Amino acid sequence: MRRVPVVIISGFLGSGKTTLLLNMLQVFRQKGKPPAVLINERGKIDIDGMLVSRKSNAENVETLLDGCICCSKKSEIASSIDKLLQTKPDAIFIELTGVADPEEVAKVLNESEIIAKVSLRMVITVVDSEYLLNNNEPNINNLMNSQTRLANFIVVNKTDLIAEKDKGNIEQMLREQNSSATIVFGQYGNIDMEQMLNRMSQSVPPIPITDSKSESPAFTSMTTTALPIEKAVRMKDVEAFFKKHAGTIIRAKGFVPISAGEKERSYLLQYSGVQRMEWKEEETDRFYLVLIGVDLNGRDLKEKWLSMTE
Repeated sequence: MRRVPVVIISGFLGSGKTTLLLNMLQVFRQKGKPPAVLINERGKIDIDGMLVSRKSNAENVETLLDGCICCSKKSEIASSIDKLLQTKPDAIFIELTGVADPEEVAKVLNESEIIAKVSLRMVITVVDSEYLLNNNEPNINNLMNSQTRLANFIVVNKTDLIAEKDKGNIEQMLREQNSSATIVFGQYGNIDMEQMLNRMSQSVPPIPITDSKSESPAFTSMTTTALPIEKAVRMKDVEAFFKKHAGTIIRAKGFVPISAGEKERSYLLQYSGVQRMEWKEEETDRFYLVLIGVDLNGRDLKEKWLSMTE
């Protein structure tokens, strides 16, 4: 029986994992190789899975919501992979939530009931270059380091936000955690895909897995909350809201209707890193924002959001 190659895509919140994944899926489709995708969302609302499904066959995408695939959702990995294998993919891509430790997922893929069906070829860790240089939170640094250590391919993303001289510092920081991984630099998830695919097709040494269970303290205090959106809002009000709560909100994403004069437009909003906001026009019939942060007070944030949008 042919073992299907599996690629784990890891990286902290907002690093650009989904963008890289979409680029990889496009290359696979262009080569006539049907991919399958398993996506883990930290909250109860599926955003990344929906975005990927729009550009892939929906039947080839499975999502695990409301928990971390390396902890509470670990037992569901095997059944999700079995569903994806029924579509006869050339490869399976697993995109982890930004607070997941890829080593715990790699352990599951090496269990007897799964390892006979799939072969873990790559652990890709995506790094937000600007955030890596500016983050000073020890727990988050520990989590990012654990994501970097297991990788055999590291994508340093968003290099348009840093100076050219900073690339050397970043590579040195990463080499302190991982001396053997391939490190590439890129923007918007655009890298040399042929290099990545060649590495994926090679017979690679087993990913080094330890016997101990590692869990970052950052994960235990990370919480999510969803903001209701019942009418169009002004972009400047949304930006002011995030600026006010920048100390607690680490990541946010969702669909927001923005009023522009007499017109109303739908945007995909992504807030990440060092108080950085990205707006992209995207059609949808559902509006919501999912916030991720450390010990978020969901009730208080909802009340302040509603008062701002009245």
